[in-house]
Amino acid sequence: KFNLAEDRFWVDNFSPDFNYFVFKEKNGFWSGIVLRPKEGKSPILLKKDLLKIEGSKDLEKFFITSPGFREGEFSDFLLSGQSVRDLKFSRMTSVFVYGWYKGNLIMTTSERAFGEAVNRL
Repeated sequence: KFNLAEDRFWVDNFSPDFNYFVFKEKNGFWSGIVLRPKEGKSPILLKKDLLKIEGSKDLEKFFITSPGFREGEFSDFLLSGQSVRDLKFSRMTSVFVYGWYKGNLIMTTSERAFGEAVNRL
């Protein structure tokens, strides 16, 4: 199993200097994180291991409020012109989204939060 909080994958592959943010909109507050890979690590090299987060039971803990239940599986999606993977939840606007932009890994709990992170990078 892949544990978002404890897995060595994050320590071994990403800089400890990261950005955590909360995006506020009328539908609530949505968390996000922007991680930069360590030197010598690239999205291509990290892709296989990163896919393991999709099986994590910890994804729901990333949300500030309960996202509800998972609906379906992760799928490929284009968001803000970027290829991302997303998983929708039963709460209307709750979706776990992750993808790469300008060499950074962005993980958010809403599509609008992901777009806002892209706009600010």
